Amino acid sequence: MELFALQCFMTLVEEKKFSSAAEKLHLSQSSFSKTISGLEDEVGARLFDRTAQGTVLSEAGKLLLPYVRNILSACSTAEERLDSFHVQETKSIHLYTHAYLTSYGLQHFLYIYKNENPDVDVVFHECDTVLALTEIGKSINRVGIVFTFPSLIQEYSQSHSLQFIPLMHDDIVAIMHEGHPLAGSDVLSAEQLRDQAIHIISERQDPALHQFLSEELSARGLRFEDSYFNLWATTVNLLIANKNMIYLTARCIADLIIEESEGLVLCPLKGISPIEVSVAGTSEHSDFAPLERFYSFARNYSSAES
Repeated sequence: MELFALQCFMTLVEEKKFSSAAEKLHLSQSSFSKTISGLEDEVGARLFDRTAQGTVLSEAGKLLLPYVRNILSACSTAEERLDSFHVQETKSIHLYTHAYLTSYGLQHFLYIYKNENPDVDVVFHECDTVLALTEIGKSINRVGIVFTFPSLIQEYSQSHSLQFIPLMHDDIVAIMHEGHPLAGSDVLSAEQLRDQAIHIISERQDPALHQFLSEELSARGLRFEDSYFNLWATTVNLLIANKNMIYLTARCIADLIIEESEGLVLCPLKGISPIEVSVAGTSEHSDFAPLERFYSFARNYSSAES
């Protein structure tokens, strides 16, 4: 039996119509029907019966089905293992991370890793946290450095079988114009923020950081708005000054904004949980040695930072 004929057989089982199955495989219906007929001639029995509702397996087809599934599954597994072999040979890691995380000294983290692993190529992909967490599960040589918090870790550990290695945490702080009534405070409480115009990062810019801030503020009964602008310091400065608003973000991002702006001040918050920065990747028991070394390095780096 040819593998292609078995793929046609399984596609017809799934689609239940010759026309749909042929279209899915980008074949003409006549060519598809000829392949199925040839398979039936080879096994010496009719494999499908036509009904008003579509095509159903005959008794012979039902007998053949589990063997076809096993064959196609074995072929798929072989392809995946060969892909893994080729990835192993290239010794490259694809790192998915957010541009904001350059504020966290990750250049130093990666510089040390590269010095210790000169044979590994690191290919960077800039994207938000949620996209990173989706992409890294698609191949054994993908890893992310992303914003994390308990509910996000729980969700992706269960739904995508990802592991998370915490690197550092960062406090949430408030930025406001120096003329704001609360600008002179040593620390701000949730009660002091209750009647203020609070803005946070938009979901479009980073869904994970937005979700974290939304959950933290909503739990404390605070109203807020999404700020649909890029985090260029001059833009933030202008909007904060003109709208007399308070912008809440992580301290490292706030430090960058303050450094590049004039007339803005930073104020710590009490009662708001910190955001985490973590390495995220597939199962710890990977066959891909460069990624295992990356996880080991991350764990040691995290311990040193602590």
